[in-house]
Amino acid sequence: MKRLISNTRTLSLAAALTVAGAVCQTWAVTSSITLNFNATAIPADGRYIWFSSVFNPSGIPTIGLTHLFITGSSLSISTDGTVAAPDMLITFDPSLNANVSGSASLSFNSGLNRWEETLPVTGLSGTRFLDGVSWLVTSPAGNANVTWTMDFATDRAGVSLNWQAAAAVYPTFSSNLSLLGVKPVDDNAASIYLNSDHAGTPENFKNNVVGGATGGGGSNFTGSYSPTASVTPTVPEPGTASLGALALAAFTLRRKLSRS
Repeated sequence: MKRLISNTRTLSLAAALTVAGAVCQTWAVTSSITLNFNATAIPADGRYIWFSSVFNPSGIPTIGLTHLFITGSSLSISTDGTVAAPDMLITFDPSLNANVSGSASLSFNSGLNRWEETLPVTGLSGTRFLDGVSWLVTSPAGNANVTWTMDFATDRAGVSLNWQAAAAVYPTFSSNLSLLGVKPVDDNAASIYLNSDHAGTPENFKNNVVGGATGGGGSNFTGSYSPTASVTPTVPEPGTASLGALALAAFTLRRKLSRS
């Protein structure tokens, strides 16, 4: 019986997130950024490239939760083909204090192939993590050009953001995104990583970084950033299922499941 209840809750959670994603894709705005790799050779000898993107939001309401939905994220790599990146669900919570460690949190839901991030609305310095994926190099990738495209939607009017992307090379890395320990924010106090590393730094592997892609190795754990792209995510038209309600239902179900 306990297993049946657990399975029912899991299916309900998956259903809520699936519907939210479907609504998001219907009304999303697409944005792209191009990365130009440097000339450092990147052989296909077991190396990974860690692609990460960051953003700065504006217009986030200070009353109630706001959600940002990222879907359809993919990278077109000139030397290889297309790599799919996970979805992202970001919750902005005005009750969170950016001076408290852990107020900015990030996890990867492997069952749904989705990053899930919770952020304070005010008080954060620097950028926030937007999306990321690791790619096992399958053909030499020095001097490659990469176009990263993703779809943006939100449940609150007036939200906009600027985003950038970067890429760094790791001879030792993991395709299991849950193992990377990705830092959610630049801020040196808000996450569990109390350091000055950039948002998107894979903390559990950062000492393995080498030069290549858009980085030079050393302490440049994410690579250097692309030019900025600006986006004003869409809000579903009146009469469309509420993305916020669906997201809130999903997170409520998740909390109940974790307490069972």
